[in-house]
Amino acid sequence: MSKNGTAAESRIFFNLQRAAHSLKKRADYALLAEGEITTAQAAALMIIGQRAPVSQREVARILEQNESAMTAMVRRLMALGYVERQRAADDVRRWDLLITTAGANALKQAGQAFGQVNRAIEARLSPHEIAELARLLNLLSDRADQS
Repeated sequence: MSKNGTAAESRIFFNLQRAAHSLKKRADYALLAEGEITTAQAAALMIIGQRAPVSQREVARILEQNESAMTAMVRRLMALGYVERQRAADDVRRWDLLITTAGANALKQAGQAFGQVNRAIEARLSPHEIAELARLLNLLSDRADQS
């Protein structure tokens, strides 16, 4: 690393991408071993479970996904029996999403899979390193959202 500590010299973006890819791959593998969903589908299920009833558009906004990708994801979750749609009470043109009992169970299994990934991180980093990494990632995310 250089004395200046620039992002380019430290290859920050590359290393973030590499770490994210490796962890996502590990999480997807653990999730698929536990059930039938990916990390992206688990994230959507979590939001639907926490905010139900919630519109598909709102889930897409929170996950920063385009609506066509979200439509495909919701169809998959519905085919698995994890999500149901119902007409919004305040606007009959809008569909709201609800998590089913099967979806809530799938989300619990996902939590176990994510636990495996978190334990793998904890095995490689000290508590201090984890706290510092979390602080820096949150700072970067917050500031990136400001631009």
